[in-house]
Amino acid sequence: MKTFEYIIIICFAVLMFFVGRLSKQCNNADTIVISTDTVYVYDTVVNEVPQYINRYITRIDSVPYYLYTWDTLVIADTIYVPVPIERKEYKTDEYFAIVEGYKPALSYIETYNKTTYVTEYVTTKQRWGLGIQAGVGYGNKVTTYVGVGVQYNLKTW
Repeated sequence: MKTFEYIIIICFAVLMFFVGRLSKQCNNADTIVISTDTVYVYDTVVNEVPQYINRYITRIDSVPYYLYTWDTLVIADTIYVPVPIERKEYKTDEYFAIVEGYKPALSYIETYNKTTYVTEYVTTKQRWGLGIQAGVGYGNKVTTYVGVGVQYNLKTW
């Protein structure tokens, strides 16, 4: 009879070992760190022309206008025409730009690029621990017991 009880206990222990191994894969580390870099890339999208936020005249330049003779194409006279040079400022969430001139040219631009770095920490629960136990023990006879001991968690929540 004792041999049968030993066989039952050994079979039960082996069965519980394999049930524990199949319930969750073991991780060597207690904490797994997953690093994720998220980069936002802005593609070129054609939108309507933005409205300026400020417009003012910075200066007035005199531009020469030449008068030619018809037969020899020689400069006959020069007239100076006043031309206002204006400055316009454009602003959105992505940029701030200043355009100015008689023949407009971009004078200044600030771009606001968006880059986000995300780091996620995933923690796993430990398999081994110290805890209160209740179960069936085998000594001279099979009895129930309650105690404190080292345990291997078959399933973690």
